[in-house]
Amino acid sequence: MAALGLSFLPVMGRWSILLCCLATALSLILITSSSTGLRSSDLPYLLLVAMPYWLLGLLACWQRRRQRSSLPVFIAVLIVSFVGIILFGVDSYHFHTVPAHRLVQRFSVITIPLLQSASVLAIAAVLLTMQLCRDGRRSKAAPPGRR
Repeated sequence: MAALGLSFLPVMGRWSILLCCLATALSLILITSSSTGLRSSDLPYLLLVAMPYWLLGLLACWQRRRQRSSLPVFIAVLIVSFVGIILFGVDSYHFHTVPAHRLVQRFSVITIPLLQSASVLAIAAVLLTMQLCRDGRRSKAAPPGRR
């Protein structure tokens, strides 16, 4: 791998986990900055906002030793985190500046994390399918008694 210039791949898992922690913190800051105050009833929504990043972190931990899968997971972390933070930023900006926006229920706090979680689960399913196909090919190619 080093000959191809891909010697940074084993570190991608650590960077993915670090990026998930940073995106969680930024998303929670954006969500809480657009509220007037936090109550104990807001805790489920805050957990919902953090859930996709925790799922991505678990996916990065699971794939961190696999060099083929660590780069796609890192790219998925980048895309999901960037899109989520941008959408939360746009929502919190409109919440502060547009008076009509404050009069309606904010569904972005629910829909953005649910869409992010669905995309993470789809990515995990694709990676699992790819891994099972690779393992199946390896076990068919191995001689009997060796695996």
